[in-house]
Amino acid sequence: MEKKERLTIKQIARLANVSDSTVSRVLNNQPDVNENTRQRIQEIVKRVGYRPDAIARSLVTGQSKTLAFVTEDIRNPFFAEVARGLEDAAAEYGYQIIYCSTDSNVDKEKMYIDMLLAYRVAGIVFTSFSGNQAIINEIIKCNIPYVFVNRYYNEIPGDCVLIDNYRGGYLATQHLIKLGHKRIVHLGGGSVSFTRLERKRGYEQALKDAGIKYNEKLVKTIKGTLKYNTGYEITKEILKEEKFTAIFALNDLIALGAWAACLEEGKKIPEDIAIVGFDNIDFTAFPTVALTTINQPRYEMGRKCMEILKERIEGSSTDNAEKFKKIIFTPELVIRKSCGFYRK
Repeated sequence: MEKKERLTIKQIARLANVSDSTVSRVLNNQPDVNENTRQRIQEIVKRVGYRPDAIARSLVTGQSKTLAFVTEDIRNPFFAEVARGLEDAAAEYGYQIIYCSTDSNVDKEKMYIDMLLAYRVAGIVFTSFSGNQAIINEIIKCNIPYVFVNRYYNEIPGDCVLIDNYRGGYLATQHLIKLGHKRIVHLGGGSVSFTRLERKRGYEQALKDAGIKYNEKLVKTIKGTLKYNTGYEITKEILKEEKFTAIFALNDLIALGAWAACLEEGKKIPEDIAIVGFDNIDFTAFPTVALTTINQPRYEMGRKCMEILKERIEGSSTDNAEKFKKIIFTPELVIRKSCGFYRK
Protein backbone atom coordinates (compact mmCIF):
# COMPACT_ATOMS: atom_id res chain seq x y z
CA MET A 1 0.00 0.00 0.00
CA GLU A 2 1.33 3.42 -0.95
CA LYS A 3 2.05 5.57 2.08
CA LYS A 4 0.17 8.87 2.01
CA GLU A 5 2.10 12.05 2.68
CA ARG A 6 1.13 13.69 5.96
CA LEU A 7 -0.28 17.16 5.35
CA THR A 8 1.11 20.16 7.21
CA ILE A 9 -0.60 23.31 8.47
CA LYS A 10 1.03 25.19 5.57
CA GLN A 11 -0.61 22.87 3.03
CA ILE A 12 -4.02 23.16 4.69
CA ALA A 13 -3.64 26.95 4.71
CA ARG A 14 -2.90 26.86 0.98
CA LEU A 15 -5.99 24.71 0.32
CA ALA A 16 -8.18 27.08 2.36
CA ASN A 17 -6.50 30.18 0.93
CA VAL A 18 -5.77 31.56 4.41
CA SER A 19 -2.68 32.20 6.53
CA ASP A 20 -0.90 29.52 8.57
CA SER A 21 -1.81 31.37 11.78
CA THR A 22 -5.53 31.26 10.91
CA VAL A 23 -5.40 27.49 10.48
CA SER A 24 -3.51 27.20 13.77
CA ARG A 25 -6.15 29.25 15.60
CA VAL A 26 -8.94 27.04 14.23
CA LEU A 27 -7.10 23.83 15.17
CA ASN A 28 -6.57 25.17 18.69
CA ASN A 29 -10.20 26.32 18.92
CA GLN A 30 -9.20 29.95 19.45
CA PRO A 31 -11.47 32.98 18.80
CA ASP A 32 -11.06 35.83 16.28
CA VAL A 33 -11.72 33.70 13.19
CA ASN A 34 -14.59 34.41 10.80
CA GLU A 35 -17.22 31.66 11.16
CA ASN A 36 -17.35 30.91 7.42
CA THR A 37 -13.56 30.66 7.34
CA ARG A 38 -13.58 28.42 10.40
CA GLN A 39 -16.11 26.04 8.82
CA ARG A 40 -14.17 25.95 5.54
CA ILE A 41 -10.95 25.02 7.34
CA GLN A 42 -12.71 22.40 9.48
CA GLU A 43 -14.23 20.79 6.37
CA ILE A 44 -10.80 20.61 4.69
CA VAL A 45 -9.23 19.17 7.85
CA LYS A 46 -11.95 16.52 8.01
CA ARG A 47 -11.71 15.72 4.30
CA VAL A 48 -7.95 15.22 4.24
CA GLY A 49 -7.89 13.43 7.62
CA TYR A 50 -5.44 15.84 9.21
CA ARG A 51 -4.30 15.05 12.74
CA PRO A 52 -2.17 17.58 14.66
CA ASP A 53 1.22 16.42 15.94
CA ALA A 54 0.71 16.51 19.71
CA ILE A 55 4.43 16.27 20.47
CA ALA A 56 5.33 19.09 18.09
CA ARG A 57 2.52 21.21 19.53
CA SER A 58 3.77 20.66 23.08
CA LEU A 59 7.28 21.70 22.05
CA VAL A 60 5.94 24.95 20.59
CA THR A 61 3.40 25.83 23.29
CA GLY A 62 5.20 24.30 26.27
CA GLN A 63 1.91 22.58 27.15
CA SER A 64 1.13 18.88 26.85
CA LYS A 65 -1.91 16.71 27.46
CA THR A 66 0.22 13.60 27.91
CA LEU A 67 1.16 11.98 31.23
CA ALA A 68 3.63 9.17 31.88
CA PHE A 69 3.25 6.06 34.05
CA VAL A 70 6.67 4.63 34.92
CA THR A 71 6.50 1.19 36.47
CA GLU A 72 8.54 -1.95 37.01
CA ASP A 73 6.26 -4.10 34.84
CA ILE A 74 2.82 -3.05 33.60
CA ARG A 75 1.81 -6.74 33.46
CA ASN A 76 1.79 -6.82 37.27
CA PRO A 77 -1.94 -6.70 38.18
CA PHE A 78 -1.33 -4.24 41.03
CA PHE A 79 0.38 -1.72 38.76
CA ALA A 80 -2.20 -2.30 36.02
CA GLU A 81 -5.08 -1.43 38.35
CA VAL A 82 -3.33 1.73 39.58
CA ALA A 83 -2.72 2.62 35.93
CA ARG A 84 -6.39 2.12 35.09
CA GLY A 85 -7.45 4.47 37.87
CA LEU A 86 -4.99 7.07 36.60
CA GLU A 87 -6.08 6.58 32.99
CA ASP A 88 -9.81 6.87 33.70
CA ALA A 89 -9.32 10.05 35.73
CA ALA A 90 -6.90 11.46 33.13
CA ALA A 91 -9.43 10.91 30.33
CA GLU A 92 -11.97 12.99 32.22
CA TYR A 93 -9.57 15.94 31.97
CA GLY A 94 -8.48 15.29 28.38
CA TYR A 95 -5.12 13.67 29.15
CA GLN A 96 -3.58 10.54 27.65
CA ILE A 97 -1.01 8.17 29.16
CA ILE A 98 2.37 6.83 28.02
CA TYR A 99 3.33 3.56 29.77
CA CYS A 100 6.97 2.71 30.50
CA SER A 101 8.07 -0.62 32.05
CA THR A 102 11.63 -0.35 33.40
CA ASP A 103 12.09 -3.95 34.63
CA SER A 104 13.90 -2.31 37.58
CA ASN A 105 16.76 -1.53 35.18
CA VAL A 106 18.45 1.79 35.97
CA ASP A 107 19.67 2.35 32.40
CA LYS A 108 16.20 1.65 31.01
CA GLU A 109 14.68 4.01 33.55
CA LYS A 110 17.11 6.78 32.52
CA MET A 111 16.34 6.19 28.83
CA TYR A 112 12.60 6.51 29.43
CA ILE A 113 12.95 9.65 31.55
CA ASP A 114 15.11 11.31 28.87
CA MET A 115 12.43 10.46 26.30
CA LEU A 116 9.60 11.78 28.48
CA LEU A 117 11.41 15.05 29.14
CA ALA A 118 12.02 15.44 25.41
CA TYR A 119 8.29 14.89 24.81
CA ARG A 120 7.53 17.55 27.45
CA VAL A 121 5.00 15.35 29.25
CA ALA A 122 2.71 17.22 31.63
CA GLY A 123 3.36 14.93 34.60
CA ILE A 124 4.84 11.59 35.69
CA VAL A 125 3.58 8.85 38.03
CA PHE A 126 6.24 6.50 39.42
CA THR A 127 5.28 3.11 40.85
CA SER A 128 8.90 2.08 40.43
CA PHE A 129 11.95 4.29 40.85
CA SER A 130 15.66 3.73 41.46
CA GLY A 131 15.98 6.68 43.83
CA ASN A 132 18.38 8.49 41.48
CA GLN A 133 18.48 12.11 42.67
CA ALA A 134 20.00 13.31 39.37
CA ILE A 135 16.91 12.10 37.48
CA ILE A 136 14.58 13.96 39.85
CA ASN A 137 16.72 17.10 39.51
CA GLU A 138 16.24 16.97 35.73
CA ILE A 139 12.47 16.55 36.11
CA ILE A 140 12.27 19.46 38.56
CA LYS A 141 14.42 21.59 36.22
CA CYS A 142 11.82 21.01 33.49
CA ASN A 143 9.07 21.99 35.97
CA ILE A 144 7.26 18.68 35.45
CA PRO A 145 5.19 17.48 38.46
CA TYR A 146 5.54 13.87 39.58
CA VAL A 147 3.91 11.50 42.07
CA PHE A 148 5.37 8.41 43.75
CA VAL A 149 3.05 5.43 44.39
CA ASN A 150 4.03 3.34 47.43
CA ARG A 151 7.43 5.00 47.32
CA TYR A 152 8.79 7.52 49.80
CA TYR A 153 12.27 9.02 49.98
CA ASN A 154 13.43 11.25 52.83
CA GLU A 155 16.10 12.79 50.63
CA ILE A 156 13.95 13.22 47.50
CA PRO A 157 11.06 15.71 47.60
CA GLY A 158 7.83 14.77 45.89
CA ASP A 159 4.13 14.06 46.20
CA CYS A 160 3.35 10.47 47.15
CA VAL A 161 0.30 8.22 47.35
CA LEU A 162 0.83 5.34 49.76
CA ILE A 163 -0.80 2.48 51.55
CA ASP A 164 0.13 2.23 55.23
CA ASN A 165 2.64 -0.54 54.49
CA TYR A 166 3.68 -0.91 58.12
CA ARG A 167 0.07 -1.44 59.17
CA GLY A 168 -0.47 -3.91 56.32
CA GLY A 169 2.57 -5.97 57.34
CA TYR A 170 1.40 -5.92 60.94
CA LEU A 171 -2.16 -7.04 60.10
CA ALA A 172 -0.95 -9.92 57.91
CA THR A 173 1.46 -11.24 60.54
CA GLN A 174 -0.95 -10.68 63.43
CA HIS A 175 -3.61 -12.74 61.63
CA LEU A 176 -1.21 -15.68 61.31
CA ILE A 177 -0.18 -15.37 64.97
CA LYS A 178 -3.84 -15.38 66.05
CA LEU A 179 -4.23 -18.68 64.17
CA GLY A 180 -1.47 -20.19 66.30
CA HIS A 181 1.55 -19.77 64.03
CA LYS A 182 4.95 -18.94 65.52
CA ARG A 183 7.39 -19.84 62.77
CA ILE A 184 6.29 -17.41 60.08
CA VAL A 185 8.38 -16.89 56.96
CA HIS A 186 8.46 -13.41 55.44
CA LEU A 187 9.21 -13.31 51.72
CA GLY A 188 10.28 -9.73 51.03
CA GLY A 189 12.75 -8.33 53.50
CA GLY A 190 15.84 -6.36 52.62
CA SER A 191 16.39 -2.62 52.41
CA VAL A 192 15.69 -2.27 48.70
CA SER A 193 12.69 0.01 49.01
CA PHE A 194 10.47 1.92 51.41
CA THR A 195 7.63 -0.54 50.73
CA ARG A 196 9.68 -3.60 51.68
CA LEU A 197 11.15 -1.96 54.76
CA GLU A 198 7.76 -0.88 56.08
CA ARG A 199 6.05 -4.25 55.53
CA LYS A 200 8.98 -6.02 57.17
CA ARG A 201 8.83 -3.55 60.08
CA GLY A 202 5.14 -4.41 60.54
CA TYR A 203 6.01 -8.13 60.48
CA GLU A 204 8.71 -7.64 63.13
CA GLN A 205 6.48 -5.56 65.41
CA ALA A 206 3.63 -8.09 65.29
CA LEU A 207 6.06 -10.83 66.35
CA LYS A 208 7.44 -8.64 69.14
CA ASP A 209 3.98 -7.75 70.44
CA ALA A 210 3.13 -11.47 70.57
CA GLY A 211 6.34 -12.34 72.42
CA ILE A 212 7.73 -14.30 69.46
CA LYS A 213 11.48 -13.97 68.94
CA TYR A 214 12.51 -12.58 65.55
CA ASN A 215 14.40 -15.17 63.48
CA GLU A 216 16.39 -13.72 60.60
CA LYS A 217 16.59 -17.16 58.96
CA LEU A 218 12.84 -16.95 58.32
CA VAL A 219 13.16 -13.65 56.44
CA LYS A 220 14.12 -14.02 52.79
CA THR A 221 15.07 -11.04 50.66
CA ILE A 222 13.43 -11.02 47.25
CA LYS A 223 15.93 -10.22 44.52
CA GLY A 224 14.86 -8.94 41.12
CA THR A 225 11.29 -8.28 40.08
CA LEU A 226 8.33 -9.21 42.26
CA LYS A 227 6.88 -12.02 40.16
CA TYR A 228 5.26 -15.43 40.57
CA ASN A 229 8.47 -17.24 39.56
CA THR A 230 10.45 -15.33 42.18
CA GLY A 231 8.10 -16.50 44.92
CA TYR A 232 8.23 -20.05 43.63
CA GLU A 233 12.03 -20.23 43.51
CA ILE A 234 12.72 -18.65 46.89
CA THR A 235 10.11 -20.86 48.59
CA LYS A 236 11.68 -23.99 47.11
CA GLU A 237 14.93 -22.91 48.74
CA ILE A 238 13.56 -22.15 52.19
CA LEU A 239 11.54 -25.38 52.29
CA LYS A 240 14.88 -27.22 52.17
CA GLU A 241 16.46 -25.00 54.83
CA GLU A 242 13.85 -24.28 57.52
CA LYS A 243 10.75 -25.64 59.23
CA PHE A 244 7.79 -23.26 59.32
CA THR A 245 3.99 -23.27 59.26
CA ALA A 246 3.13 -19.95 57.60
CA ILE A 247 4.24 -17.46 54.95
CA PHE A 248 3.65 -13.72 54.71
CA ALA A 249 4.59 -12.66 51.18
CA LEU A 250 5.45 -9.16 50.00
CA ASN A 251 2.76 -9.32 47.31
CA ASP A 252 0.13 -11.66 45.91
CA LEU A 253 2.18 -12.84 42.94
CA ILE A 254 4.98 -13.96 45.25
CA ALA A 255 2.40 -15.60 47.54
CA LEU A 256 0.95 -17.57 44.62
CA GLY A 257 4.43 -18.66 43.54
CA ALA A 258 5.11 -19.78 47.11
CA TRP A 259 1.83 -21.71 47.10
CA ALA A 260 2.86 -23.59 43.95
CA ALA A 261 6.25 -24.47 45.45
CA CYS A 262 4.62 -25.78 48.63
CA LEU A 263 2.21 -27.98 46.67
CA GLU A 264 5.07 -29.34 44.58
CA GLU A 265 6.87 -30.36 47.77
CA GLY A 266 3.78 -32.19 49.03
CA LYS A 267 2.60 -29.48 51.44
CA LYS A 268 -1.11 -28.81 51.78
CA ILE A 269 -2.50 -25.26 51.94
CA PRO A 270 -3.61 -24.34 54.60
CA GLU A 271 -3.32 -27.63 56.54
CA ASP A 272 0.50 -27.68 56.49
CA ILE A 273 1.35 -24.11 55.55
CA ALA A 274 -0.84 -20.99 55.74
CA ILE A 275 -0.19 -18.15 53.28
CA VAL A 276 -0.99 -14.42 53.32
CA GLY A 277 -0.32 -12.12 50.37
CA PHE A 278 -0.50 -8.36 49.86
CA ASP A 279 -2.41 -6.30 47.23
CA ASN A 280 -5.70 -8.22 46.79
CA ILE A 281 -5.33 -8.46 43.02
CA ASP A 282 -8.51 -9.65 41.34
CA PHE A 283 -7.88 -13.35 40.81
CA THR A 284 -6.91 -13.97 44.47
CA ALA A 285 -10.67 -13.99 45.14
CA PHE A 286 -11.29 -16.90 42.73
CA PRO A 287 -12.67 -19.95 44.60
CA THR A 288 -9.78 -22.10 43.37
CA VAL A 289 -7.30 -19.64 44.90
CA ALA A 290 -9.05 -17.88 47.83
CA LEU A 291 -5.85 -16.21 49.05
CA THR A 292 -5.94 -14.31 52.33
CA THR A 293 -4.34 -10.96 51.60
CA ILE A 294 -4.06 -7.27 52.43
CA ASN A 295 -6.23 -5.04 50.28
CA GLN A 296 -4.86 -1.91 48.65
CA PRO A 297 -7.42 0.39 46.96
CA ARG A 298 -5.37 0.34 43.76
CA TYR A 299 -7.85 2.03 41.43
CA GLU A 300 -8.53 4.82 43.93
CA MET A 301 -4.79 5.35 44.38
CA GLY A 302 -4.44 5.86 40.63
CA ARG A 303 -7.25 8.40 40.57
CA LYS A 304 -5.70 10.26 43.50
CA CYS A 305 -2.45 10.55 41.51
CA MET A 306 -4.34 12.31 38.72
CA GLU A 307 -5.99 14.63 41.20
CA ILE A 308 -2.59 15.67 42.56
CA LEU A 309 -1.05 16.06 39.09
CA LYS A 310 -3.95 18.21 37.93
CA GLU A 311 -3.45 20.52 40.89
CA ARG A 312 0.27 20.73 40.14
CA ILE A 313 -0.17 21.31 36.41
CA GLU A 314 -2.67 24.08 36.98
CA GLY A 315 -1.00 25.51 40.07
CA SER A 316 2.28 26.00 41.84
CA SER A 317 5.86 25.10 40.93
CA THR A 318 7.17 21.58 41.57
CA ASP A 319 10.05 22.73 43.77
CA ASN A 320 7.97 23.93 46.74
CA ALA A 321 8.69 21.06 49.13
CA GLU A 322 6.50 22.48 51.90
CA LYS A 323 3.42 21.81 49.80
CA PHE A 324 4.24 18.27 48.70
CA LYS A 325 1.44 15.87 49.61
CA LYS A 326 1.66 12.52 51.36
CA ILE A 327 -1.65 10.68 50.92
CA ILE A 328 -1.88 7.48 52.98
CA PHE A 329 -4.61 4.89 52.34
CA THR A 330 -5.63 2.39 55.03
CA PRO A 331 -4.99 -1.34 54.36
CA GLU A 332 -7.59 -4.00 55.11
CA LEU A 333 -7.15 -7.67 55.93
CA VAL A 334 -9.17 -9.85 53.53
CA ILE A 335 -9.64 -13.30 55.06
CA ARG A 336 -10.12 -16.22 52.68
CA LYS A 337 -9.24 -19.93 52.79
CA SER A 338 -5.44 -19.95 52.47
CA CYS A 339 -4.88 -19.68 56.25
CA GLY A 340 -7.48 -22.10 57.56
CA PHE A 341 -8.43 -22.17 61.23
CA TYR A 342 -6.67 -21.96 64.58
CA ARG A 343 -4.06 -24.66 65.10
CA LYS A 344 -2.99 -25.87 68.55
